[in-house]
Amino acid sequence: FVLVLGKSIHRLLQMTRKIYPQISQMTQIIFREKRAKMRDELKIEFFLLFPSLLPLISTLNL
Repeated sequence: FVLVLGKSIHRLLQMTRKIYPQISQMTQIIFREKRAKMRDELKIEFFLLFPSLLPLISTLNL
């Protein structure tokens, strides 16, 4: 039963992927931008706390 359920869910996911590739791409892009923004904000907060580490981290290119 679990196997059948898993297969049907998998098929459903495949169908939705075929139907909504643009939507999934858009959401991926949005999430990527949000993550990048969060990362930048974290960097800014980090540098406000540790300004002396700025040159070191920029050379490490984090």
